[in-house]
Amino acid sequence: MKIIMVSHQGFASGVLSAAKFIVGDLPKIESVELDDRGISTFRSEFQKIMKQISLSEKIVLLSDIPAGSPGNSAFELLTEAGFDTTYLSGCNLPMVLDLVLSNNIDSALKAGKGGLVDVTAIPETNDEDDDF
Repeated sequence: MKIIMVSHQGFASGVLSAAKFIVGDLPKIESVELDDRGISTFRSEFQKIMKQISLSEKIVLLSDIPAGSPGNSAFELLTEAGFDTTYLSGCNLPMVLDLVLSNNIDSALKAGKGGLVDVTAIPETNDEDDDF
């Protein structure tokens, strides 16, 4: 399984950097971001990554926001090329960590949703062992 993260400027590379900090090397993940160079440059950069992937490999596409240009453009390119792609949007760090550790899409979606918490509504604990 190959994971490709796409986003608006700074998000995908930041989440990938944080995931590598926590887990270590992640050779099966790539990231591409839409920046001020525009969508045509994004598509060109994305196609470079696609050329390095076998059509037989399962792709999980992660994007920052639903219906955003990076996700929609990447999904269109993958679909047109014939890749077996699952497209998940609303990506967050818990989702990425779970996906790389479990290789399970349902588990990753659950972790992503579970990572959305109003911390002010959680009773305070005195757990000093948390180094996150």
